[in-house]
Amino acid sequence: MLIIIIFIGNLSVYSQETIENQIKEIRKDYVEITSNINNYQKKEAFYTNDQAYWMNTAYTGYLNDVNKLVYLTYEYGEEGYGATIHYYFKNKKIIFMFIESIDPDGNKTQERIYFWDDKIIKALIKEKNNADKRPFSEISNKKNEELWQDIDQSSKIKLSGVEQDRTQFFSALKKE
Repeated sequence: MLIIIIFIGNLSVYSQETIENQIKEIRKDYVEITSNINNYQKKEAFYTNDQAYWMNTAYTGYLNDVNKLVYLTYEYGEEGYGATIHYYFKNKKIIFMFIESIDPDGNKTQERIYFWDDKIIKALIKEKNNADKRPFSEISNKKNEELWQDIDQSSKIKLSGVEQDRTQFFSALKKE
């Protein structure tokens, strides 16, 4: 029994250490993408959805020297709600997602979602109500409990959204 407890404890420490190493690698890739953004091909494309006007989207994408998407961003908003979505890619896979959003009351949210092999490995959130005058940098990250309730399903939903946006971006590029 003691051996099983020690094994599970070591597995947990190993797993946490592995995730932290993966986060470090993702952050390194993020810095590389953002610091080299002017070296990539900037492509702007407007996706038109004929069935749902509110799904029309203006994308800005950055492609590396072999035409692989490394960064994609867009904004959306309706009736006081708004968000800016940022996707970061490596080898055609999402590695990091950053979302900034606001509601009609002026409450703001920032989400940071880290991916490894198409799975969410860390999800953080900062929330700030409109009365809070502190800058976001002074607000602590906390675990995004909503995503962690069913992490496998959350990964599938987020990945589906990423793939839809990537597809719409490239579809819009072909039409231009």
